[in-house]
Amino acid sequence: MSFQIEKVKTKDLTFDLKNPRIAEFNLGTEISEKELIKILWDSMGVEEIVLSIKASGFFEHEFNWN
Repeated sequence: MSFQIEKVKTKDLTFDLKNPRIAEFNLGTEISEKELIKILWDSMGVEEIVLSIKASGFFEHEFNWN
């Protein structure tokens, strides 16, 4: 199977409120993205990932598609 990374502007990204990774928060579909970002930031250690990408960048070859 072949995959290709598609680069998009961060302002064009949106969250999938039906994503099972965030189902544990029982958010429903009425929550705003701003509220969701705050929950993820506070609960899931997003700051570490952000700081790592800011310091080192994102290396496409390190992404595992399997």
